[in-house]
Amino acid sequence: MAPNPANSNVTVNYILNNANSAYLQIIGYNGTTSNNYILDLNTTQTAINLSNYPLGYYTVALIVNGQIADTKTLIKQ
Repeated sequence: MAPNPANSNVTVNYILNNANSAYLQIIGYNGTTSNNYILDLNTTQTAINLSNYPLGYYTVALIVNGQIADTKTLIKQ
């Protein structure tokens, strides 16, 4: 995930092996889910526009086939 910290956009790279479905879930540190971004199973990265997100810390979770496959911390400046 780069850049991190980010101001307006962040690019998330991922590998989806044997995935039937996948999405990114952005979760604020207060526990609220901000957005889900459905991923194209035929690509390895996606860009997320952060301009509408308040400053702070977020968890970006990669959900593959209904299970959490990975999580990263994102800082919005």
